[in-house]
Amino acid sequence: MRFQQLTALKPLISEVASDITVVDTSNYLPASGQPEQYEASPVEAIDAGQPETAWLQEQWGRPVIAPGTRSLPHASKQGEGAR
Repeated sequence: MRFQQLTALKPLISEVASDITVVDTSNYLPASGQPEQYEASPVEAIDAGQPETAWLQEQWGRPVIAPGTRSLPHASKQGEGAR
């Protein structure tokens, strides 16, 4: 499932008890970072810097967390000077 399609899960997530936190293990890739076959539609808020989990929280109306072990294509570039 493409990241942009996760909003379709809202009806399912809304049936889960309200005190349950959703764990997001997806990775959003900007349209410029995906092969053409994915036909990605950009999520402007995320491309502008909003964290993926914050965007999903807004879409689903639920607390969302993400594991700290995500592997993002641009993460290695951001951390190169931090060693």
